[in-house]
Amino acid sequence: MTHTHTHTHTHTHTHTHTHTHTHTQH
Repeated sequence: MTHTHTHTHTHTHTHTHTHTHTHTQH
């Protein structure tokens, strides 16, 4: 259960960071 929770959190964080970076660069 701990492993699944960490994996999900990492994926969400990466997606949000990429979206913010693209918006700022544009």
